[in-house]
Amino acid sequence: MEYANMAESGERKSAADKQFGRAARQWQNEEREIRLSEYRRAAAMEKDWRARIDGVKKKITSLAGKDSADNDKALEELRTRLIDLEQNPIIAAPLPKLNYEDVTPAALAYGLGTGWPSAGLFSDEGGAVVGSHGMGEDTATGFLSLLNILWDGRPFLPDRKQALTVELIGRRFSAFLMMQPDLLPKLVDKGARNIGFIARFLLSAPLSTMGTRLYVEPPPEWRALDDFDASIKRLLNAEMPIDRSQSDKGLLMRLRPPVMFLDPAAKRAFIEYHDSVERELCQFGDFAAVRDVASKSAENAARIAGVFKLFDQGGPSRHVETRYMAAGIKIAVWHLSEARRLFFEVSAPEEVTDARELSGWLCAKAPELMDGNGCPIVDQAGEIAIQQLGRYGPNCVRGALRRDAAIDGLEESGHVRRCERGKQKRLRVNPKLLSRK
Repeated sequence: MEYANMAESGERKSAADKQFGRAARQWQNEEREIRLSEYRRAAAMEKDWRARIDGVKKKITSLAGKDSADNDKALEELRTRLIDLEQNPIIAAPLPKLNYEDVTPAALAYGLGTGWPSAGLFSDEGGAVVGSHGMGEDTATGFLSLLNILWDGRPFLPDRKQALTVELIGRRFSAFLMMQPDLLPKLVDKGARNIGFIARFLLSAPLSTMGTRLYVEPPPEWRALDDFDASIKRLLNAEMPIDRSQSDKGLLMRLRPPVMFLDPAAKRAFIEYHDSVERELCQFGDFAAVRDVASKSAENAARIAGVFKLFDQGGPSRHVETRYMAAGIKIAVWHLSEARRLFFEVSAPEEVTDARELSGWLCAKAPELMDGNGCPIVDQAGEIAIQQLGRYGPNCVRGALRRDAAIDGLEESGHVRRCERGKQKRLRVNPKLLSRK
């Protein structure tokens, strides 16, 4: 599951992450402390095992090419010893590491392939990810492609001969990024949309509540949050579905999660939602502008349903019931609507976004403001002096050029009308818009 939330600085992104991520961080720290002594012992044994293998290989190399019966017997014994060592590996179980942030593709692949098998790219400062070395001009495409593979749960078998090259088999990875709105276009510029990276995300940018968040004394206890933390820790403490049927006998911690199926009613709901979205992907359809995101919305709904099932019941079972699928669809629908709005805003010309912000300010904020004399800046007739926009209006329209372009757009759409009172140039806001307040 991938999630990206866009919000301006000051929207309490870090505070929210601190609250809802504390259980996972606590579990990781506690488990690392508990496992540290055993890990060190196992790591020493692994180092000794690898040294033995290297020693046998060196002896084989030193004897190779010497033609004698004794030499052939020694080589045979060494080969048998090498095979025995290779077939009985000693691998230290890694310490839990649930989060990556400022990481390169190679470091991520190596860390996940040799370390804890389930982790994520989590950050309450998405700029640390978008601006990281892994997202550089020469590495961004490879990094994003690797994340796409991990989202699908597919194996990653690199062919390049590098010191940090490792196979990614039986790994699970997710992402949760909180970022400022201007980072979404930067991701798009890096090719994130072209290769389907953004399509895999649940996108959101809720309307700001800044200006209304007056101080409230906190309650003596946070029962709901405590219950949430307990559920997270219960899931993290559950036995991992490690595949022990392969030659490594589970030492590489390759995951093989059980498959959950939609029950018949849930499957019908899934199909109905899938087809309803698909119909709107046609030219001029509701989701034609976000076909990449919409085409994965039904799959995301099913993933959300599975997460709800696991969280609610504490573990997997064979079937996902209708109520979870219905909840997953509701969440997916909301995020699909958010994606359509966000990409419309990203692709809209500057004068369009300025006009939209100015219209919202004129209808919602301006009627509440007073000038230096204590008089409303919007009078009873719904008029405001244009010069007041430079003092009280949105930052984007305080300059004359952008202000006039935004006013032109609003005038054309019937939101405002220019007028004069004496020598003063004014705007009259459409009364229908003010009446909606």
